[in-house]
Amino acid sequence: YNESGSTGLLADVVGWFPSDSSFTAVSPARVLETRNAATVDGLFANVGAVGPRATLNLTVVGRGGVPSSGVGAVVLNVTAVAPTAGGFVTVWPAGESRPNASNLNFVAGDVVPNLVVVKVGAGGQVSFYNESGSTGLLADVVGWFPEEATVFGATAVATGWHHDCALLTGGSVRCWVSSASGNDFGQLGNGTTDARPNGLPVTVSGLTDATMVRAGSSSTCALRATQTVVCWGENTVGQLGDDSTLTRTTPVAVSGLTGVVEITMGGSHACARLTGGTVQCWGGGSAGQLGNNATTDRTSPVPVSGISTAQEIAAGASHTCARLAGGTVQCWGAGGQGQLGNSATGDTSAPVTVTGVSTAARLAAGGRTSCARLTDETIRCWGQDTVGQLGDGGSVDRSSPVAVSGVSGATEIAVGETHACALVAAGALRCWGDNQVGEVQPGSPTEVFRTPVAVAGRAGITAVAASFHHTCTLGGGGAVRCFGSPDSLGGIAFARVPPR
Repeated sequence: YNESGSTGLLADVVGWFPSDSSFTAVSPARVLETRNAATVDGLFANVGAVGPRATLNLTVVGRGGVPSSGVGAVVLNVTAVAPTAGGFVTVWPAGESRPNASNLNFVAGDVVPNLVVVKVGAGGQVSFYNESGSTGLLADVVGWFPEEATVFGATAVATGWHHDCALLTGGSVRCWVSSASGNDFGQLGNGTTDARPNGLPVTVSGLTDATMVRAGSSSTCALRATQTVVCWGENTVGQLGDDSTLTRTTPVAVSGLTGVVEITMGGSHACARLTGGTVQCWGGGSAGQLGNNATTDRTSPVPVSGISTAQEIAAGASHTCARLAGGTVQCWGAGGQGQLGNSATGDTSAPVTVTGVSTAARLAAGGRTSCARLTDETIRCWGQDTVGQLGDGGSVDRSSPVAVSGVSGATEIAVGETHACALVAAGALRCWGDNQVGEVQPGSPTEVFRTPVAVAGRAGITAVAASFHHTCTLGGGGAVRCFGSPDSLGGIAFARVPPR
C-alpha cells in the first residue's frame, strides 16, 4: 500500500521460514555502534563509519541474549546514520556471496532504520556492505530463530527412540539425534559416536542406494536397491544381524539376507519381509519377538514360523506383527499388555492371529501397542492404553482390537512409544495418547488425549512416523518436520535440514 504520490516498488526474496518456526524475542540490545557510543558488551563499539564498497563482519551469536550455538538466523534493527552520499547497505550471512539486493536505501544525511532477518554465517557472523560514501551503522538484535534442522528432498522418514533418519532422493540417508544419547552406539552411521549439537543431520557413510530406512532403540537399518539390508549402531543382542555383537558406527550387511522388500525395527530386534511373503527376524528374542518358536537372541536372521503370505510387517518394543494376504494380521513376541491382539495377555514365540481383523490394509506397531487401518479407512488398535494410546476414549489395556474414536478417511498410521497418529483427507494429521512433551499436540504439553485431536496447522502431509516422545512428518518438497520432546532435534520444535 502506498499512501500518496506514485512510488516505484522493488521486492527481492532472499529466503523463507516454515510456518511454525520458533522465534525467540530478546530485549533489544545494541551489538554494533560505529559512533563513539557503547554496545551491550563493549564489542563492535566506536569502530568508525563504514567506507565506500567496504564490508564489516559482525559477530551476533553469544551476544545480547542470543545463544552461542544453535542459532540459524537473527533479527536485527539496522540503522544507517548520516551517510555522506546516497547509496545502500546489504546485510547477509558471513562467508557467503553477497546477494544483489539491498536492506537499507538512503540519500546523503539520512537516518534510515530497517528490520532485517538474516541467516547467521561463518563464525557466527553476519556481513554489512556499504555501496558508496561513508555511513555510520547501528544494529540492535531483537530476536533469533533456531538453527535449521528438517530434511528437504526426503522421500521417507524413520523415527527411533533417540535418533531419526530420512531417506533422500537418490538413495542417501541422513540421520540426527533426538536426545543427548542419540549416537552413543553410532546409530547415526557416520563413523563416530559423537552427539551432534542441535539435531543437525549427518550423512550415513557409504550408503547411496537405500530404498527404505528404519530406526530402532539405538540402531538403524536400511534396505538397499539390491534387496539386501545393512544396519549400524548398537549390537549387544545381535540386532545388526552380522553374526556378531560388535557395535558398528557405519553400515554392515545383514548376513545371508537377499530378496528383501521391506524391513522393520523394534527396540532391540529387526525383521525383513522377503519377495515370497516369508519373514525373517534377528536380534533380541527373549520375549519371542523373532517368531521362531524360541526365546533366545540371534545374531543372524531366522525364519518366522508359519508366515508365508506377509504383505507388510511392523515391530513394537518387543513384539512384531505381519499383515497377511486377505487382510488378516498375526503377531508374536511380548503380549503382556495385549499387544498381540489374540484376546490373551501372554508372550508367544510363534505367530497368533489378531481377533476380529480381516480387512487390514495398513499396519503399525510401537511400544506395547499395535494398530491396523482397515479397508474402510477406519483404525483399530490393541495393546497398552495407560495414556490413551488406543484412541478409544478409555484407559484400559485391550487384548483385542478396539475402534479409534472419530477417525475416518485414514490413509496412514504411525504408533510411537505411548502415542499414535493418523493421516486423513488432504494430508491432515490427527494424533492421540501421551502428550507430556507435545508429541500429540505441539504447544500443549502435559495433557493426555484419549481420543484423536487435529494437529493444528498441519496439512499436505504425505507420511508420518512416531517414536519415543516425538513425531515426524513428511510434506511438500520432501520436507521433514518433527515435534515433541524438548530434546528432539536439539530442542527445535519444527526443523528443516537442507540437503548437502
